[in-house]
Amino acid sequence: MNNDDFEIGENAQVDPDVMLGYRYPASDKPLQIGDHAIIRSGTTIYTDTIIGDRFQCGHHVLIRAEVTIGDRCVIHHKCTLEGRLRIGSGVKIMAHVYIPSTTEIGDMVFIGPGVT
Repeated sequence: MNNDDFEIGENAQVDPDVMLGYRYPASDKPLQIGDHAIIRSGTTIYTDTIIGDRFQCGHHVLIRAEVTIGDRCVIHHKCTLEGRLRIGSGVKIMAHVYIPSTTEIGDMVFIGPGVT
């Protein structure tokens, strides 16, 4: 994990065994995470991703590149978000959810557990 591959806001809590700014060959922008984030162990977040303030995730979350996530979003454990996604503010994604590439999710959306 190279500090040039990510920028994280103030008052973030990052557990051990987290990969921030996972770089893939075509990547040219760092991962950006806002203030007051909570990122739990086993999580990998790629470069070329922008995440707003007060983001929280559970354990073992995978967020691939070119994802934009608004403020105050929660992603529970063992979720996979493929690349080129847009997720609004106030979104809650429950455990074991898979969201494919090019999906757009508006503000204040709830996605129940196990959704694919």
